[in-house]
Amino acid sequence: MAQATIKIDRARYVITLDRERRIIRDGSILIEGTRIARVDKAAALANVPATQVIDARDLVVTPGFVNNHMHVSYAHAVRGIFPDNLDPMIYLGHVFTLQGAMTEEDEYLTSLLGITELLKYGTTCFLDPGSTKFLDTCLRAYEESGCRIVVGDQVVDRENPLHLPVYPTSEAVRRMEKAIKTYDGALGGRVRAWTMPFDASYCSDDLLREAKRLADSAGTGMTRCTANATGRGPSSTWPTSASSGRISCWRTSSTSTIAKSTRSPVAARRP
Repeated sequence: MAQATIKIDRARYVITLDRERRIIRDGSILIEGTRIARVDKAAALANVPATQVIDARDLVVTPGFVNNHMHVSYAHAVRGIFPDNLDPMIYLGHVFTLQGAMTEEDEYLTSLLGITELLKYGTTCFLDPGSTKFLDTCLRAYEESGCRIVVGDQVVDRENPLHLPVYPTSEAVRRMEKAIKTYDGALGGRVRAWTMPFDASYCSDDLLREAKRLADSAGTGMTRCTANATGRGPSSTWPTSASSGRISCWRTSSTSTIAKSTRSPVAARRP
């Protein structure tokens, strides 16, 4: 049976973000199954049939956006509960306490809600920094939505004010390794798994080094949350870190960036 095809036809602009950074005026895109097969001028694809044709003449079409820090399994459940001016450390302590009470069904439904919102605004790939408890269950949400996601198991081996469980260093390393072995490459490659020590303030140097070693050996990546308190910047433990807001990501010597390692669906919007 022939696979379904979609043609996004006659877009005002197609922003490719390919190596040449082409911007195609009056462009069309042919999608075969889950893969982008052709991107060209509309005239070049005019005679190419498709199962579904989307008239995009008033739209700008771009690759899907990537959200590099999204606590998707509980973010919506706690949205609007706390005042904006609450001390971040107090806020996070309450948030993680509430998340600890969430059931498998809670996390599944909240994940599906969060992903739906992401997709609505053009984000097709995101990184959940290890806070999802029931990954096996939430894998259903990732599969049903068609998104691409980076997952892991967030760990600390030091006492902390955030009510995060504290593991012996060896156990924390084992949990990160298990997440990579279990989930990296799942759903036909749409899921990647990284090492995820939560914060350098609550992780020993040994744990951070082991997280980096695991990421390198598995050919994957590493991420952590940074400090939220005023005046505390991201750690310089790894000089290759690229920090953005509350998240620091590392690219190991053998891994690709999120965007490079995925072929996300396109997102269309009006200019």
